[in-house]
Amino acid sequence: MLTLLTLLLLTPAPASATVYVDVVPYVDSDAWSGEHVTALRDFLSWCGERGVKVAVFHYNLCERTAPGITRVIREFADQDVVTLVGLHTVSHSLGNLPVSVQYLELKYNAEFLKENVQVNVDDRVLSVPYWVLSPRTLRACALYGVRVIVSGNSPATLSANHDPVWDKLTFPAPYMVPGRFEVNGTTIYHLPAAIYSELANAAASRNATIGDLLRDAVRSLLDSGLVPTDRDARLTLAVLVHPWELADDSVLNGVKQLLSQVASGELNFNYKGTSVRFRLADPRRVVDDLLSGRFKGPVVSLPEPEYRRVLQSKGFDPWWKLSERYSDKSDLVRTWREAVQTLESVDAELLALLRAGRVDERLDELLRRLAEVAVDEAELNSMIKHWDVNAAALSIQRFASVSDEVYAEVTVRFSELVEDELNEVKAAEAEVEELRKERSKIENDINSLKEKISDVSSEVSSMQRDLKSLAGKVSDLEHEIKSVEEHLSVQSKAENDTDTSPEAQAPLGDRSGSEREKEPIYAVTLLAAVLWGLGPCRWRRGSSCGCWSARWRWPTPGSSGSVETPPAASWGGSWRS
Repeated sequence: MLTLLTLLLLTPAPASATVYVDVVPYVDSDAWSGEHVTALRDFLSWCGERGVKVAVFHYNLCERTAPGITRVIREFADQDVVTLVGLHTVSHSLGNLPVSVQYLELKYNAEFLKENVQVNVDDRVLSVPYWVLSPRTLRACALYGVRVIVSGNSPATLSANHDPVWDKLTFPAPYMVPGRFEVNGTTIYHLPAAIYSELANAAASRNATIGDLLRDAVRSLLDSGLVPTDRDARLTLAVLVHPWELADDSVLNGVKQLLSQVASGELNFNYKGTSVRFRLADPRRVVDDLLSGRFKGPVVSLPEPEYRRVLQSKGFDPWWKLSERYSDKSDLVRTWREAVQTLESVDAELLALLRAGRVDERLDELLRRLAEVAVDEAELNSMIKHWDVNAAALSIQRFASVSDEVYAEVTVRFSELVEDELNEVKAAEAEVEELRKERSKIENDINSLKEKISDVSSEVSSMQRDLKSLAGKVSDLEHEIKSVEEHLSVQSKAENDTDTSPEAQAPLGDRSGSEREKEPIYAVTLLAAVLWGLGPCRWRRGSSCGCWSARWRWPTPGSSGSVETPPAASWGGSWRS
């Protein structure tokens, strides 16, 4: 019984929620020898055999320093081992260079990858060189179309004005929570990352394993309240390794061990009723989930990065300190600074040319050269501190020379653009003036038409009144004619009733002269009625309106004795008897 009770007490309660930690292995293609290329191939082969999906971020000039590395990336992208090939610039420089230069770095890097790797290229994703972010980098990314940035920057390193909770977390906890930047209405997600060697060094300093380090980081996140425990949630940790590091067997074996532990579930644990599950994740799926809103985990709002703070956090000195500390190379630093200032002076003009599509083949070739030789402040640190002075001088002088060429060319092209736009404005103004004249003419025509319509309306009203008057007279005439016909009918009936002689019964044409002499009285009466009913009438504007001209025809022998039907109205005629 005691043993059973002990087991019940030691058995953890069922977890109410699960936190999934997506571990994403990724490679930045920094390499400068065939040995590094071989090490990358061996690592990707190992991943392919075990179903591990990898992201690779490749920059153009790496192919020059390590020939064949692009072919290796393409080979494993074809096999879908490398499921995401992202941007890493042309020259491995971004930093705080002008926005136009950073835009060119992204544009020409994407063209290189699409042409040479082709498979699984996603130019929406960028791994920032040296992890040095600046507001200019965000603007260039928004302008080009990058929507996910991978870097090892926590909210604490991005800005001094950050939530103190980030300072209380255990490393690498701050690098396990995705974030988002808002750049002029555009959302750019931040996928946090940690270098494998830094994880190994941190674990060694605590006399622990990397697995212990990761479990402690998740516990600190759960305790901080940043990760919900009432529902399932996701965290991410992108683990970076370079080809030159993979050439070291201790690093290669350490990375393989970590990925194997994650895949086997060895790192899984329960904490305060929450189940924590580490799993290897396809980088392509993680990116798609972030962009589609399917990522069910904390995504924190990130402040605009403070460039100098970020630069220092990555172990780099500002250019003026380099000039002070390495006085024998201060001329190189000054040359670099002047080149950057030259490019900054035409940054807006170059962006205008790019937006307007005013980049012909000659200018495009020059801008490609600029992207290849660009040097940011982090790269300057490397040159001044570690390079041979002659090699550093050659690279910096090349950057300065191309910058001068770009300045001269952009100045001329922008002047042409402004002149063309002014001509377009003048042409538009002339067209507007013509339209105004045409509008004025149309308005005058409309007013004239309105006046004509008013005149016609008045005439129509007058006609309607005349027609109404005429209709009244016609009605009166019809009434009079009807009265006369009734009178004649009554009178004729009376005569027929009183005169039964043969002569009275005879047809009208057969009557004797004495009988016919009585007829004119009726004709005269009818004619008088007609003349009284019609009378003279006037038509529009005093013109004459013709009326019937009635004529009485006396019956002749053999005729029907009827009154001759009046002829049709003769408009404009006169009365005739």
